[in-house]
Amino acid sequence: MRKCLGLGLVVGGMFVAGAAHAASFSVTSTADSGVGSLRDAITQANATAGPHTITFAVAGTINLATALPNIAQPTKIAGPGAADLSVRGKTDGRFPVFVVGAAVEMSGLTIAGGNGGSLGSAGGIEVRSGSLSLSECVLTENAGDTGSAIYANAPLTITRSLITKNGGRYAAVYASNTTTITESVISDNGTTAIVFPPAARVLTIERSTVSGNNSTQGVGGLQLQGGTAVITNSTFSGNIGRQGGDFWTYSDGVTFNLLNVTAIGGSAPSVLADHAATFSLRNTILAGTGDRCRIARMNITTQGHNLSSDATCQLTDASDKPNTAPMAGDLADNGGPTKTHALLAGSPAINAGSNDSLPATDQRGKARVAGGTVDIGAYEVEVDAGTDAGADAGNDAGTDAGFDAGPRDAGADAGPRDAGSDAGGGGGGGGDDGCDMAPGPSGGGTGAAASAVVLAFLFARRRRAAFSSRS
Repeated sequence: MRKCLGLGLVVGGMFVAGAAHAASFSVTSTADSGVGSLRDAITQANATAGPHTITFAVAGTINLATALPNIAQPTKIAGPGAADLSVRGKTDGRFPVFVVGAAVEMSGLTIAGGNGGSLGSAGGIEVRSGSLSLSECVLTENAGDTGSAIYANAPLTITRSLITKNGGRYAAVYASNTTTITESVISDNGTTAIVFPPAARVLTIERSTVSGNNSTQGVGGLQLQGGTAVITNSTFSGNIGRQGGDFWTYSDGVTFNLLNVTAIGGSAPSVLADHAATFSLRNTILAGTGDRCRIARMNITTQGHNLSSDATCQLTDASDKPNTAPMAGDLADNGGPTKTHALLAGSPAINAGSNDSLPATDQRGKARVAGGTVDIGAYEVEVDAGTDAGADAGNDAGTDAGFDAGPRDAGADAGPRDAGSDAGGGGGGGGDDGCDMAPGPSGGGTGAAASAVVLAFLFARRRRAAFSSRS
């Protein structure tokens, strides 16, 4: 039965707009198919020109038996919250959970259990064209040969999201176009966190944490194969890789620009600079065991006010501090949207940075230049808090050297989540089952590991939001 309603129609209980073609679809069933399913909503959205909106009146898990239709029209997919709804692929299905072919905004979902399988495929989301803007989402337990969580050939924006415990051969996030990552965590993946290959494109990372990732081929953190990486107010911690820990100038002509970055622990070297490339840093900490930098065919450009635990990083400016332990705590919840390494009382990084061209806040969103001169690294000590902010409870044990004794301290939580996911383990070996090529189980629920990750992440975010609102 059809009933006229203004300029639109009510079809099967779902409002479809008329002349403008834009429509809103409500998912009312967690079934794989049929009326009210996510599959049905995408099919209907693809039938007319967008932009469209898909919302959800259900909670739980949508288990996919076969691949969803590619999203072919501009669409906003607004989930109820990552802790409330999971869209789960099929472990042996050899298809991504979502395939994007238009301008898509996606929020409030957990995307889990996808397996792209073949070369060039993602397990979680494959962005073939258009663009993807992702916010308040969790991608976990996905597998894919190239980009296990996300494989993007089009512009990509990731905001306030968690990408964790994905397995794969090449990268958790493989981005071949302009990419911006803000207030997000990429942690405990069994592969390189980010591979960025496009020339003449920019990767921007702000107020984010990349930690505990473990690559058997490259570095654990960021492999820059093309273009420019601009990293500000961010933390790289405990990343493990066959080639090194955090940063790799993989190709000639690439450019790294680091401002107020903290890189602690993980494999040596933290910086593998072995091509005719540019690596520039200011107000940055590089600390850990073994060589922090391995340099060939290029020179690191210091803009001053950097700190390194050894003398391998060509820190030659008078304001630099080579051979200096930062006196920083373990990776912990120190307020803000992501975990950080707090500076402990007496740290040589306090009031030792440059105030030129600073971001307004630190990684947590706290005001910079709290003590007259900015601190080195992603964390700014709050001098008016009554106590040194680095002396956060539970954050001072085993940190007198300012960095972990090995690739990761076993008790150092690598992302905004609770214990139970030490993906890196000790040394350069593999981690737990979150680091395997195959994603987690695809049973009727969201999966115990995925549920724990999601709930801990969201609980931590709410706690940090409350912290920020009180400040």
